[in-house]
Amino acid sequence: MESVTTQDIGVNDLRWIIDYRPERCTMCGSCVAGCTLNALEVAVMRQDLTVSRASRPEPVREHLARPVIRQKASLGESCVGCGMCEKVCPNQAIRPVRNPDSRYALLA
Repeated sequence: MESVTTQDIGVNDLRWIIDYRPERCTMCGSCVAGCTLNALEVAVMRQDLTVSRASRPEPVREHLARPVIRQKASLGESCVGCGMCEKVCPNQAIRPVRNPDSRYALLA
């Protein structure tokens, strides 16, 4: 069992989260390069699918590894909602949105 340290953060600790649409993303890297706070990173997402490509059901398990853009889980490099990633993205694949689960919403 892992211990929880004071440096660990969860989704409720972030005021802004990234709304990322991988179906629109061409992985050009403009958003990662344009982020002035270094809040974005390129990562690999593992996906397991069960598909049947035959005329009758013959399920086959497939494993995919896809590159994605994700937000760093760090308070020092957290998104402030400036929108630079949205401005430089040629495909409208990413944008910052206020975190509806943020504990800071109670302070406003």
